[in-house]
Amino acid sequence: MTPAEADAARLARVRAILFNALGEDWSEGLCVLDLASRIGVFSEALAVDGAIVTAIEGRQANLDQVPQPARATYVHSDVRMVDFISRFDVTLCLGLLYHLPAADALMLLEDLAQCTDLFMILDTHVAGDTANEWVELGGYPFRGSTYGEGDALAPWSAMHNLTSFWFTDASLRLLLIQAGWGEIEAIDGPAYPGESEDRRWYLVHARGGADQ
Repeated sequence: MTPAEADAARLARVRAILFNALGEDWSEGLCVLDLASRIGVFSEALAVDGAIVTAIEGRQANLDQVPQPARATYVHSDVRMVDFISRFDVTLCLGLLYHLPAADALMLLEDLAQCTDLFMILDTHVAGDTANEWVELGGYPFRGSTYGEGDALAPWSAMHNLTSFWFTDASLRLLLIQAGWGEIEAIDGPAYPGESEDRRWYLVHARGGADQ
C-alpha cells in the first residue's frame, strides 16, 4: 500500500465513522475541525461532501499543495498557538498527538474538549505496556515513553520540539478524561505502510455531547 492509498483508506474510514455515528445525512451542515491537515486530503474531501471544514496546518509548504480553489478554510498555524474560540461538531486529530510533549498534549486536548460538541476522531501512536517513564500533569501521574523528533523542516516530524511523549493506552484514556472528555471507544483504523501495531484509533465523545 502506498502513502496515497493509505490516505484514501483512512479517509474512507473517517467517512464510515461519521456515517455510523451521525446517519445518512451526516455531512449536512456538519462543522469539522481538521488538525495538522497537511495538504488537505481529509479537509477537501469532507468539504466536498458538504461539511463546513476548518483546517489547521503549520507548514506553508503543505498549504501550497492544497487543491485550488480550496473548499475548506485553512489557518496557517501551529495547533498549540491557535485560540479555539469557534465551536465544532467533530474534531479530527489524526497523526498529531504523538508529535507533542506530554504537557502540550494535555493542553491541546483540554482546548479541544472545550470547542468540540459531539466527538473527536483520534489517531495516534501509544507506548507499549513495558514503558517505564512517568510524567506528572495536573497532579496526576501518566506512563509512557519519550521519543526523539526529526528535523523540524521534515514533513513528518514535530515543528518546535525535539522530543515527544507517547502515552500508554491506559494513560492516554486517563489523560482524555482529565482533559474534559467523556466516553472513549477504541475503534479499528488503517495504518500507513510499514507502521507497527502501536498506532491506535479512538472515538472520543464530548462530555455531555449531543451524540450521547
